[in-house]
Amino acid sequence: MQLSSAILPHMRWENNGNVLSCCIGGSGEVASVSTESGSVHVWGIGERQPECWHTFHGINYETTAFDLEEAGLYCGAQSGNIKIFDLKAQSTAITFTNAHRTAVTQIVAHPAEPSVFCTGSRDATVKYWDKRQTTPISTLRGVGSINSLTMSPDCRTVVAGDDNKKVTFVDVRKWRSVTDFEVDGEVTSLRIHPLELILAAGTSTGSVELFDIDKLIKECVLRNSSRPIRGLELVPSLSVAESRFMVAASSDSLRIYKNSQLASSTELDWEGQLLTSSYVEQFCSVYFASSKRSQITLWRTDMSKPEELCREQAVTAKAVKMPSLPSSVDTERFGHQHPTTKKTLPPQSNAFSKKPLHSSLIGDSNYAGGLVPAEPRAQLQIDFSKWRTLRGAGDDRGETILANEIRATGPKMERLLQTRLKSIQVMRSLWSGGDKLAALRHLEQTSQSDFGIASDLLNVILSSQSIKEGLTTDHCVIMLSIVTALLEKGVESTALTAVRAVRFLFNKFYMQTQRTLSAGSIGVDIAAEARIEKARLCKSRFVTARNALQTLLSTETSSIVQEEGRQIFRDLMSAERK
Repeated sequence: MQLSSAILPHMRWENNGNVLSCCIGGSGEVASVSTESGSVHVWGIGERQPECWHTFHGINYETTAFDLEEAGLYCGAQSGNIKIFDLKAQSTAITFTNAHRTAVTQIVAHPAEPSVFCTGSRDATVKYWDKRQTTPISTLRGVGSINSLTMSPDCRTVVAGDDNKKVTFVDVRKWRSVTDFEVDGEVTSLRIHPLELILAAGTSTGSVELFDIDKLIKECVLRNSSRPIRGLELVPSLSVAESRFMVAASSDSLRIYKNSQLASSTELDWEGQLLTSSYVEQFCSVYFASSKRSQITLWRTDMSKPEELCREQAVTAKAVKMPSLPSSVDTERFGHQHPTTKKTLPPQSNAFSKKPLHSSLIGDSNYAGGLVPAEPRAQLQIDFSKWRTLRGAGDDRGETILANEIRATGPKMERLLQTRLKSIQVMRSLWSGGDKLAALRHLEQTSQSDFGIASDLLNVILSSQSIKEGLTTDHCVIMLSIVTALLEKGVESTALTAVRAVRFLFNKFYMQTQRTLSAGSIGVDIAAEARIEKARLCKSRFVTARNALQTLLSTETSSIVQEEGRQIFRDLMSAERK
């Protein structure tokens, strides 16, 4: 077997001090590295020339984590402080002084709420935060020194692993420990399956223990190796029905399990200390980060066809020269870099030999050097023209042709459907749990990348009278953002839903918003000021939606979209003039 068919070094970065921690963003497009020199570097993954987007200086940060939108970076300090860096503004946005009594060891972003996160510390507490507040929402005491922390996709359970050989399950709604389990050793890694409520816990003795989060039972114990588990991921299968794969990595090996049975074992030299892992859904790959003094090496395992990896024999990894791949990072992601300050190193033959220049956020240089990008998200290429023609003629053969087109996309279509299923599951869990705001915020995030599912779920909301009656101005603000995204897409199949959503929101909330703004507040009335601020935001979202609607109406759309769209556009313009 060739090395590249199992796992290989993907890229390397040189930092300005010995590495303390690394965090790989869930998008696979960014990574953060903290060092003993007190710096935090944020690297863009996917550029031909590697670039450190930001460098923040301060005290030593033991852990970092990206927020839900990857526009902010949470940093936990050895002093117990927490800092949140705004990656677009390239500055410190918020500082929580003495958030914990000792070092912050773990930070986890909420899967649906951009402003919410959890932290764990050596002070034996787990805290639940909203960055809009100065104090934690809730605090759980009585656990051990926290080594690992994770939150379930349905946002109902936080799981903490400590050095007392214990895994603790926390009910987020009541913020109390539901139960805990003894494990073989200190907990070194926790991961939850992206589509199932299954938890994997890696320990310092090399074992991996699986738990059913819903039933709160231990399923099995797997003996992986004698070395601590530092990389652990549960991977949904895109090509094998009803199969669950798990990747477990220690300091000397990488093992792949299929349905709790060892399927493949690979001996590896990580060229240093293995730090962390991350399953990147859009590339269907598991990334690992290892460090040796100031150098970070990023490794990659393609999990699009895990059963093929399981048939390969074990190998010992060696450094290889990486091929050149197309760029996939949006250079606007974190704002513009200063054109006069960017420095690049001369091209060299070996991508690993390039060392980026040290830079400071305040200084006048950025990192540059050699980096191998991740492959771009695979796009589905389906020809709908024959299907539309035959369907229009009443010919049933169109359905067969379309089915064959979809089947030909294979794993790509399965990956898309898995992603949609996950979004729907999260939405349903949040909504049924009574947190409609969080559910709509999740839909707002989804609408940026999958307008089809956003349109479908909007239709469900608009078709239910009981749901519509329970909506408030807070819901209206988020729904207007979703509707605006659909209007800006300009896709015929979702345009009518978006137009009708604007009509509903206008009829229910616009005059109410106007009355709130006209009433104002008398004296010091905090509640009234909050209502007025909310009304201002709602009205500005109406204006944004109206502008998007105007642009849509200038394009070629169906007659019903034009008719209903122009009517609500006129109503919006008329109401704004009053």
